[in-house]
Amino acid sequence: MTVEKSGRYELSISDSPFIRAYPEFLFIDSIIGQENLIEDEIAVVSVDGFKDSKWTFTFSNASYYVDSAVHFYKRGFDIESVKAFYRPLNYHSDEVIFHIQKLQYTNHWDSINFFIEQHEPLEMLNDFEHMDLVLGRHCSGELFLIDHNVKHWFGLPDGNVCDTFRISVSDGHVHVEAFAGGSYIPLYTSEQRLPESDETAYIGCMSCQEDNQYNKWLVQNFIQLKFNVEHDPYMNYSGFIRQNSKTYGVNPFIRFQYETSETIDTWYGSLRKFLIDRLKHSVYVQLDLNELFLPGSRYYEQECHVHENMVYGFDEDRQTFLLINIFNGKPKKLEVSFETLENAWVRTEAIGFCFSPDHNPYELDISHVYTEICDYLSGRNTTEDHAHLAEVDHGIFGYAIYNELLHDPDAFQAFLRDIRVSYLLFEHKKCMRHRFTYFYEMGMIAEYDYSILKQEINSVCDISQKLMLLALKNSLSPNAHSYDSMREMLAVLRDIELRCYTRFLNIMEVL
Repeated sequence: MTVEKSGRYELSISDSPFIRAYPEFLFIDSIIGQENLIEDEIAVVSVDGFKDSKWTFTFSNASYYVDSAVHFYKRGFDIESVKAFYRPLNYHSDEVIFHIQKLQYTNHWDSINFFIEQHEPLEMLNDFEHMDLVLGRHCSGELFLIDHNVKHWFGLPDGNVCDTFRISVSDGHVHVEAFAGGSYIPLYTSEQRLPESDETAYIGCMSCQEDNQYNKWLVQNFIQLKFNVEHDPYMNYSGFIRQNSKTYGVNPFIRFQYETSETIDTWYGSLRKFLIDRLKHSVYVQLDLNELFLPGSRYYEQECHVHENMVYGFDEDRQTFLLINIFNGKPKKLEVSFETLENAWVRTEAIGFCFSPDHNPYELDISHVYTEICDYLSGRNTTEDHAHLAEVDHGIFGYAIYNELLHDPDAFQAFLRDIRVSYLLFEHKKCMRHRFTYFYEMGMIAEYDYSILKQEINSVCDISQKLMLLALKNSLSPNAHSYDSMREMLAVLRDIELRCYTRFLNIMEVL
């Protein structure tokens, strides 16, 4: 999660988040959707003295690449895949040293496993708990070992995340070691020999990583929308439990921290010391900054404009902080001096984001997705579901927003004034397309049905993108002649969406 070299300390961050209409979603998505957490390469394992001619590679709904190591790649959303490689084991004398060079965080308890098995491994890959011996390292770093159905828990040996392991066999006895603190430390020695058999025994490596939690997060959120011409922002995602008008309260991947300027002064003495301490503890920090004093921002030396920015690193040698700024609705990386950042801070509350997923996997709730899309089409106020926990939102919801924009002059003027409204519409449709593709890969949508859905949702995305570009052009150079074109696009979107989403719901009802 961090990069540290020559005085530079940088937390991993994505500068092209999928959800980015507003800072409250953009910053979270930049953390949980960063490339090293969601890219196609999910693991890399090397073996000392590796010769691929000795190894069998078993990959289903996945792929691999071999150079000096074996690279594990997912396909699509990585649903129900198999990824493993193994070779025959010498019962009397053998040794293999495995190095985990990369293990993508998919779920807390997902793992890379090294195994010994006296049956054909292909038959056991989906039931690894019953293999003869398994050494696994979870995504969270903890180690475990299973020997003939008996599980041994090691946690984090010496408080370190181990990535090199030596498995040796001598006359049927198995010895397992981990490299830590500059030397190998013994983890386990089997008391009983592996039973001799006429069958070939195998030693190998497999990935036990499920489809990524992040995709599930996108699939079952960002469905319902709210529009209210009397509120800023005019349009936003609905259905989230909010705190102080933001979604910074309930999230399965982020732990939030709040510090007042008084607390920062009392316990740290300066914003600089506070930020360096938080970053060294893997905490990203959101600050409200006056961008009049922020070089590289849109408003630098132009006008006072207080807006959210997120600090994700620092360079002690250069005396600078690294931050994500929002420039014309897009994330932009900036590097500014310690002094500049302190001068730009308006001393409002600092909000910390720590990537800390729940131990239990984030599960997909298919019935929720179905209900939310029903609510979107009916225009129901879904914030009423959380009235016992948070304030209820007011406005126009879901599909009914189209008629509001088409028939209420004030609503249409708000659409023209705030480019974020047209961008949010486009982003919402992209997320819906992502959702349909996910369900298709799960096998929940038949090929024929998906071909129609795909055509319709692609049209929705194309039209919403053209609408957004036209709205952006109009914001730079107002042109009343373009209003009719935008209204026409909104009407077409309304009609295709109703047909497309109704088709999806009909498919879901059959399941």
